[in-house]
Amino acid sequence: MKKMHNIFMNIKKKINARINVTNCIFIVFVVLLTLLTLAVYKLSPSQGHFSELGKNDVWFGDNWYYAEEVGENAEPVTGYREHYLHIRAESGKAVIYKRLDFTPADNEYLCFRCKAENIIVEVNQEVKYVKEIADKYKDKAVSIYMLHQISVVGLKEGDIIKITLENPAQDMFIFQFPAIGDRYALMLYILSKGTNNFIVCGVALMLIVLNFVVGRSSALMSRMQGADSLHWLSMFLTAAIVYLAMDTGCMEIFVGKASFVFWCNSISLMVLPMLFVMYTKHAFFPLHLRYDLLAFINFLVLLCTIVGYVFFSYDITKSYMFIHMIIGTGIALCAMSFIQERYVPAIEVIVGYMAIFVMAIASVVTYWKNIMFPASTIFGYGLVIYSMFMLIWSIRSTSELKRTRDEMDKARIQREKEAAEEASEQKSKFLSHMSHEIRTPLNAVLGMNELIMRESKDENILKYSENIQTAGKTLLAIINDVLDFSKIETGKMELVIAKYSLSNVLDDIVMIVDQRIRDKKLELILDIDESLPNMLKGDENRIKQIIINLMTNAVKYTSTGWIKFSVKKIKKTQFLDDDEIMLIIKVEDTGIGIRQEDLPKLFSEFERLDRLKNRSIEGTGLGLSITSKLVDLMRGEISVESEYGKGSVFTVRIPQTIEAYKTIGEYRESVKKKNTDTYDSEDIPSFKGSRVYVVDDNEMNLDVIASILELLDIEVSQASGAKMAIEQLDKERFDLILTDDMMPEINGTELMQYLRSNKEGASYGTPIIVLTANAVAGARDEYIKKGFDEYMTKPIDIDMLQKILKKYL
Repeated sequence: MKKMHNIFMNIKKKINARINVTNCIFIVFVVLLTLLTLAVYKLSPSQGHFSELGKNDVWFGDNWYYAEEVGENAEPVTGYREHYLHIRAESGKAVIYKRLDFTPADNEYLCFRCKAENIIVEVNQEVKYVKEIADKYKDKAVSIYMLHQISVVGLKEGDIIKITLENPAQDMFIFQFPAIGDRYALMLYILSKGTNNFIVCGVALMLIVLNFVVGRSSALMSRMQGADSLHWLSMFLTAAIVYLAMDTGCMEIFVGKASFVFWCNSISLMVLPMLFVMYTKHAFFPLHLRYDLLAFINFLVLLCTIVGYVFFSYDITKSYMFIHMIIGTGIALCAMSFIQERYVPAIEVIVGYMAIFVMAIASVVTYWKNIMFPASTIFGYGLVIYSMFMLIWSIRSTSELKRTRDEMDKARIQREKEAAEEASEQKSKFLSHMSHEIRTPLNAVLGMNELIMRESKDENILKYSENIQTAGKTLLAIINDVLDFSKIETGKMELVIAKYSLSNVLDDIVMIVDQRIRDKKLELILDIDESLPNMLKGDENRIKQIIINLMTNAVKYTSTGWIKFSVKKIKKTQFLDDDEIMLIIKVEDTGIGIRQEDLPKLFSEFERLDRLKNRSIEGTGLGLSITSKLVDLMRGEISVESEYGKGSVFTVRIPQTIEAYKTIGEYRESVKKKNTDTYDSEDIPSFKGSRVYVVDDNEMNLDVIASILELLDIEVSQASGAKMAIEQLDKERFDLILTDDMMPEINGTELMQYLRSNKEGASYGTPIIVLTANAVAGARDEYIKKGFDEYMTKPIDIDMLQKILKKYL
């Protein structure tokens, strides 16, 4: 996959490089062409303009005859739709005549348009007008049309007008727009013959503006292929406007330089195929290099024609054949690409391309067959249809693209959400499984070690056992941190809101950290507000976890001095919601403190600050990160103040709800009383006469649990699987059942559900405790909801086990 990606990226780089080179060449060519066009304008001969008003009935193209025969046998000259006459030439010369059938006004003119040929106009055998092409223009003017105007002052009805046309290179002359009228009438007449082209040019100009607007839309600009294609379409339309306007036959009215008009007309025609194929490429087939090849051939033809015209007086119209061949090839390539790619375009694309193809072919045929003038008009109709439909397609495809992208984004987000949920679920399952797999052997290690510590009298063995116990508990703490952190990160950590006793929470915390504080010969200072309500509503376990994390962290980084634990309250708000309070929990120490520059990193995961000084301190660096995330989850705040080398103060603010208003009282006195009432850890309580049944698929764990229970004078029966347990528990009653959950064939949950549902069984109603290595966050609540009476994790906490045994035996 990586190899394919690299190949694709290399191809893309090559294409981009080729496109960049092509763009540079094109820009240079356009600049040079513009300069050359200005030069052509400067060097072109000038002729006058029209400004006077007059009549509009100016057609003068009827009843012309060839001069070889005069009288009834004279051969008429053929005309076509009041546009032009076809005049047959012999040896490059033709003479035609006409008898004037009305008397024109003195301010009127005889007008006609023909190629750059030598012209002689005679009236009654008297020369009235002579136009000869200068030698310097003859070679380049063979295809240039020029507009002629001759004053008709003195002409009257019955006069014979004779016109001689001479050009050795021609075998036929095209005599356009013959008319008599004042200059305004002549101008209006000639303009009327180009009306269709001008309308097409106006529509094309509007489409260019629309293209510009659409091309600047944010939706389309994000799709560079679409934006690039519209740029090419705009250039195509611009060239088409120039071509159509210059081909109307009346641009000489506005521009008095016939050769300039001819130049613009020819050059714009020759660049049209190149712009068209580049638009098609960028709009539909960006990876098809055949269009680049055809555009390059078009460019070469254009370049050779320009060089030939400028330096060798080459007739530009002779290149029309090559351009028309390129047009035909481009049409064939477009059709081929649509078929090969099996691309089914939108209806707008089909109509647009059909229109431009048909009209372009018709225009080419009309040009070569001299069917009508100007032949470009037919192409103009196709251009308008094509451009309009392609613009509609661009706008609609942009809208559809946005809608498709929105749908794809929604689908992608949904897929990512499902994938994330699946990954989170798999991660939870993995954590649960790993918790079981890691805690199961750890349970055996710590359990066996506990038995060694209780039974052995050898001081060296006891010392080794204590070290094992310390390391095992450290490993267990690390596992708990990793599991809790992963649970929070996957969003699976949920708060369990219920009422709880604050004094019991404080008791548990003090009991857990007190031994560690005494082991380090530190002083524990308690500052518990007597007015604190004892019964609160919140997540007891998470509050306990937050405080224990802060307390153990303080003990860990304090070698001398004291640890101060404070709990106070303030009203949550200034309103009358007296049931809401803010618990203010502070843990202060005289430890090593924290540098000011390290404070921003304090709650980051896996961060160990001042590594050189703390290299001997165990832990993952997750404790404070988990604490911070738990506080956020409970909509609380955590802050820290510290002076390096002198100690730190962690402050937590957590909102809680008051369940009952009975206060906690003098907590320090109650702690002293409880300490005197609490049995020494060396004194082993006795549950003599009690019978407990243990189910676990791990033989070592069975031995550990059984041995611990037997130390407490409990009669133990055991089974290495749920199937064996069911057979015995249906027949025999026990005081308590301890069962693992993750077992093959029948798990602990299924065993519990069976015993709960079998009312006739001997064990119906017996308390069932799940003893599992699944210690991920929320596991206890899940097991209690399933129906278990209590939940214990592996490795076995002896003190917790004794509490449960006291409760149920």
